[in-house]
Amino acid sequence: GIGLDLVQFVPLDDPVKVSVLTIENRSGRARNLSVTAYVEWALGTSRGASAPRIITALDPETGAFLVRNPWNTEFGGRVAFLDMGGRQNACTADRTEFLGRNGAPDRPAALDRGHRLQSTVGAGLDPCGVLQTTLRLANGERTQVVILLGEADDAAAAVDLIRCRRRADHQAALGDVTSFWEDTQGTIQ
Repeated sequence: GIGLDLVQFVPLDDPVKVSVLTIENRSGRARNLSVTAYVEWALGTSRGASAPRIITALDPETGAFLVRNPWNTEFGGRVAFLDMGGRQNACTADRTEFLGRNGAPDRPAALDRGHRLQSTVGAGLDPCGVLQTTLRLANGERTQVVILLGEADDAAAAVDLIRCRRRADHQAALGDVTSFWEDTQGTIQ
């Protein structure tokens, strides 16, 4: 009874992956739902090699994850980010907390009923990014959750990009991307 539509694209002018999840309640009754975004950070040549050096933080203004690997010689100053359009109300950057001991992505322990993410961030974790929101949809109601995954030159640029993409018209941006690729591919016969 829940309709889901996920559209993912990268805008032409920004280093960010936009995921727009449209949720519609067709169940005939009100529903309480949660949406969880999960990413495993690499920030280097391999996740295993760089994981001990990754530092995660929550931006106090946006609530988004800001992540860096200062030990990466080429990109040590750059900052990756994960945002849920400001709708996130729970999070963790600890993969062990989310998946559970000896857990796996196909059945994360943190999605069991009653588990509350602990907002764990910092260094020395098995790093990941988990943002979660809860919502209540009346029968026939529809909503969208927008998830942003990207990177920028530094933390200030990442926050600016998050703010900009939160205000952006995602439908228009998707239209621009679609037109670009139709024009690019249309020249080949």
